[in-house]
Amino acid sequence: MQRNSVLKNVLLPLLILFAVIPSLVFAAPMKGKKLPEFEATAIDGKKVSQASYAGKVVLIAVTSDACDACKKAAPMFNELTKKYDKQGFQMLGLHYGAKYGIEDLKRLIKDYNIGFTMALIEEKVVKNTLGIFSVPCYVVLNKKGTIAGVYRGYNEVNYQLMENQVKNSLAE
Repeated sequence: MQRNSVLKNVLLPLLILFAVIPSLVFAAPMKGKKLPEFEATAIDGKKVSQASYAGKVVLIAVTSDACDACKKAAPMFNELTKKYDKQGFQMLGLHYGAKYGIEDLKRLIKDYNIGFTMALIEEKVVKNTLGIFSVPCYVVLNKKGTIAGVYRGYNEVNYQLMENQVKNSLAE
């Protein structure tokens, strides 16, 4: 009886964990790889995807309604957009949240004076397709659409690293 309990309570969860971990690791965005195809809805109702940004350097910010750091970072990314947009740089915010709609996103854009494209994306797409499990997460795509950098969390160091990656990608 005790042996069955060990199998059921210890080994079975470990087997499940080891079966799931590889898919999570390989799904995560990684430098040098392509970002899986996704689709999101901008506030004007139009669909956006990475194909919308073909040939451009794009910084994708994946954020959620539960992330205060995501909101506080918006002004810095407005500046980055203004600084590099004439060189072929674009910023895309992908935002998700439980029961979060277009009107909520419009209010967020207004409240934080966001000056770049924001779009709603389903949480299951963020996690299951893009492999992103924590926010904020920032992904820089080069002109070829390849991941040039992945940055988790917002702080001044990550911001400087992202800006450097954007500059380097624009120079390629």
